[in-house]
Amino acid sequence: MRPDSNEARRMRQFLEDLRSWNQKVNLVSFHSDEELFVHHLLDSLMALKAPAARKAEARTVDVGSGGGFPGFPLILARPGWSLTSIESVKKKQVFLLEAAKHLCLFNISALAERAEETARNPEHRETYDLAFCRAVGRLSTICELTLPFLRVGGTLLAHRGAEGSDETRQAADAIKELGGQPVNLSSYRLPLLDKSRTIVSIEKVRPAPAQYPRRAGLPAKRPL
Repeated sequence: MRPDSNEARRMRQFLEDLRSWNQKVNLVSFHSDEELFVHHLLDSLMALKAPAARKAEARTVDVGSGGGFPGFPLILARPGWSLTSIESVKKKQVFLLEAAKHLCLFNISALAERAEETARNPEHRETYDLAFCRAVGRLSTICELTLPFLRVGGTLLAHRGAEGSDETRQAADAIKELGGQPVNLSSYRLPLLDKSRTIVSIEKVRPAPAQYPRRAGLPAKRPL
């Protein structure tokens, strides 16, 4: 991506909007512009390393969007994709809607809902091609909150740390129970970070059982 490209200009505008809002609403944590760029925007774009992200068109969902990472940078890089951002904190959802409007991103919607509830809505359950999640927590919890959104054949792209391979093995039973199958791990390193990071790709190979996700809070409190 060229620094003077339309995508790069819009990403810079997104970061400016986020910095402004972050002064009044705690969207993301960062201590410098460089940290914001590397730890959040650049890290988000690393999901494009995954083979499943090569699609020109896709219906995508970002679970636990927070300040819009990784969903917004990915949509800016892949304008043929559409995005549903799910963020339970209303103030963050308002930012996401305002940022999308300011950037003229008409292929983005943002819901102020719990993922556990939205995933049971027939309009959203098992209808997405790609799911993203950059949240901190057990991989089994993230899978329970995201895999029910994916159609069979869709893929979860989960941002994980250097232990992504070990986490995937530990979550193997939960992934299988939820209808998933690990298909790819993409490791990478970023400036300012000592440790490598990983994009874990999990393909949806069969429908998720109807009981998942469990009621709000249980996936995190009682991981599979």
